[in-house]
Amino acid sequence: MITRNFLCPISGKLKTIEEVDDVVFSDRIMGDGFAIQIDGKDIVSPIDGKVAGVFPTGHAVCIEGENGIQVLIHIGLETHHIKKKVFEMHVEKGQDVKAGQLLVTADYKLIRKSAKSDLCPIVFLNKETVKVLKLNQSVRSGENGIIEIEYN
Repeated sequence: MITRNFLCPISGKLKTIEEVDDVVFSDRIMGDGFAIQIDGKDIVSPIDGKVAGVFPTGHAVCIEGENGIQVLIHIGLETHHIKKKVFEMHVEKGQDVKAGQLLVTADYKLIRKSAKSDLCPIVFLNKETVKVLKLNQSVRSGENGIIEIEYN
């Protein structure tokens, strides 16, 4: 089964997962996905579901969809080491969310200046296969039709 019903969680430029400078992501150890070079402060839920996990620093959120899909949104690389306040959480673990609902507000300018990378990996933890449809194009938070997800 293939679907395109997945909202872009972050505004920026769409990249392949291989472009992420971290082998955990680029080698698909956690699962397939894509990345976005962040260019906006709002991170929204890409699907309807439940918040399955929130990292204490706010640098990553996991959403479990009603259909069982699990999506990890990791905001930048090595952002948890930044001393200044980078993230403002708007959800908590166990909370139901709708596609397009605000999850996190991030200081993307500080991420660009202080993090290892401003690429944000979006990873499907259930091992779905992802095809990026708009590679190297700018996308907006909440936009649909950016990827195809193939469920096994």
